[in-house]
Parts: sequence; C-alpha cells; structure tokens
Amino acid sequence: MSSTTTEQATAYAMRTVNGGTPERIELEAARREARWAAEEGRDGVRSLSGEGDVVTIMYTDVRGLVELRPATAEEAAMVVKPEAERYAPGDRVIVRGVYYRPETRIHIVLPEYEGTVVNWAAGHYNVRAVEPDEDGTHGVRQCRVRELRPVEPDQVGRLAEHAQHPGVADALEVLRAAGLPVATFPGRGRRVLYREWHSPQGPQGAFIAPHAGRTLEVVWFVDGAHDERNLTSRQTRAVREARNAMLDDIAEAFREAGWSVWRVESSRTATRRSLRVDVTPPAEEEPPAVISEEEADALVAEFGIGEGDLDEAVYEAANEGAADEYNGGAHPELSDDDAYEEVHGAADVRASDVNNQGAVGQVQFLADLCGTVEVLRSLLEDLMSPPAAAESLAVS
Repeated sequence: MSSTTTEQATAYAMRTVNGGTPERIELEAARREARWAAEEGRDGVRSLSGEGDVVTIMYTDVRGLVELRPATAEEAAMVVKPEAERYAPGDRVIVRGVYYRPETRIHIVLPEYEGTVVNWAAGHYNVRAVEPDEDGTHGVRQCRVRELRPVEPDQVGRLAEHAQHPGVADALEVLRAAGLPVATFPGRGRRVLYREWHSPQGPQGAFIAPHAGRTLEVVWFVDGAHDERNLTSRQTRAVREARNAMLDDIAEAFREAGWSVWRVESSRTATRRSLRVDVTPPAEEEPPAVISEEEADALVAEFGIGEGDLDEAVYEAANEGAADEYNGGAHPELSDDDAYEEVHGAADVRASDVNNQGAVGQVQFLADLCGTVEVLRSLLEDLMSPPAAAESLAVS
C-alpha cells in the first residue's frame, strides 16, 4: 500500500472480513498485510486486487475475504472499546454469521437475524436468537465481534437518513403539537414478518419524506400500508374513510401552523380517495437591514464616498463569506476544486451586482456583513479618508 494524505489525517485503516462489521486497525498494520499478501507465490492467498490503500485480499483458508481501506475522519475519531466491552448482556444486535467449509475452502454467509447478547466468554459473545427456530427454541450462537452490529433505532415518522432534515423535523413538531400519531418503523436489520407488518401491530400513522425543494410529502399508514393494494372491497371502504379523515386533520394542522398545503387525491375512483398531503413551511422572514437607505446615503455623504471607492472592499467581503461557506462544506456533491470555484464564482457575481447599485447599495451590503453600525463606521474609517465633518473642524 502506498503512502497517501489519508495517513497524515487518520493513520488508521478499516479491515472488513467476509463482509462483516469493519474493524479499525493501524494503517501500517493494513499495509503490512497487503505487502505480505502481494509477495509472489505466497501460500494461502487466492487473489489480490486494488491499488494504493484500498486492497481486497481473498485467502484460501478460514480468513476468507479481507477488505482494507483508509478510515474516514469520523471513523478515525471514534472511540473504539475493547472487544469484551462492545456489548453488554441484554443488548439487541444483528447477527451476520459466517460458516467456513474446510473441504471446499468456501465461506457461507448465513441469513441475518436479530439476537440478544447473553454474555462474553472465551473471546466471543454468546447471542440468543429473538425469533425461535424451526424447532421452537431460541438458540444461542457463539459470535465473533465482526459478526455483530447494533440494532438501529426505530424510525419514527421518517427514515433515518432524513432525521437531520430541518423541514422534516419541523413537520414532525407540527404533527406532535396537533396530537396526531406518527408511524414507527423498525430499525434497519430488524426482522419483521409480513403478517405482523400488515396488521394492527404494523406501522400506523403519519409518515413524512422530502419531496421537491422545500416541499414535503405526508402519507398515512394503516396496518403497515399507505395505499389500498391487496385489500378486499369491504376493507378498502373502511381504510379509505379512515385515511381521508386523518389526512384532512393533517392538512388542517399544517394550515393552522402557517404552512402551505396541497391535497393530492386520486381521479380514478368513484368515491373520494386521498393519497397524501404536500406541505411547504412558511417562508423565512428576512432579518431587518442594519441601516436604511436614508442612513446609508447619509454615511456616503459623511465619509465622502465616491464611485468605485468601495468596489474592492465589496469583492473582498463577498469572497470572505464564500470562504466560510466553502469551509463549511458547501456543495458536497462536487470535488474540492469545483466547490471552491462554485462558491467564489457566485460571490463575484453577487459583488458585481452590489457594485452596480452604487455607493448607497455598497454601504448597505457592508452594513449587513458587519452586523452593527459601529463596526460599519470603523470599517469605513479604515477604507476612507477622515469623515468630511472632521475635516471641516480641522480647517476651522
């Protein structure tokens, strides 16, 4: 494995065995394993692929498939407990067992299932299955740490990846304030039988997902479904009436909270059938300007600001804001160079627009960035000659 900038940033690598839970190791240890596997004629190595610090090794023995890659900044910063302290008795885990057949030298990945940690003993965890097996017993299996991962928490009213979405979080608060229930989905990896999911024990209530722009979709789950598929005629009538009524309540709750609301209904049914409610949060109020146009005009006269005097200061201020935006991770979908060009290109355009507004517009722009009149006056004093009023006093 070759030296990269990742070594300077983390000095750690992640080692994954047979697709299990990645384990953090020293970067140099990962490189030693890759160098060892790369030696020609090395017994026990079936294949080696990859380049740099990203390497995949296929062993012919019990080690199986080993994948090595640099650790991310988050993985390098996380606290790694000793194996014996990773889980406590009673913890829920997902078991991904791997069985090795020495006669064929093949690893078989067993179906995942949910289990409860019993204890740690002799270098492994004993895990009892939550669901009984075909014999009706809750078997206990000895598991290596790499065969286990924590059960993800339930997803309440939204998917886990939308938990930090500001619009989704605000919409959930609207529903809770109105006393409307939200659907709860088991965390990923948890096994739920079809008959349990599509029953009164399945998800019930509102579920929110981002749509386009600032708009969100709100659907209503009844017995694990948000539509009417696989229902009898009698069931369809009951579910449709219940869903229509609840989506009406949801629409009213968002209207009262000041949101824009659109009802989405089917045009293919003889009776009214609500599909979902689309909602958009109220527009954010722009903060008041630090100074008015009249106050900015007065400062232009006081400091004797002429055409072009503040052009460079506006460009510098706009690009300082762009630098903060870039350092804050703007445009993560782009490369570093492209993201830099994007934010600073937009800053140049903005600065050009401000400069075309004349001195009054420039002063107002700088005032908004300064935050207070005092800071603005200090900046203008640095940029311009002494105010006209002070000059007249000096002459007199």
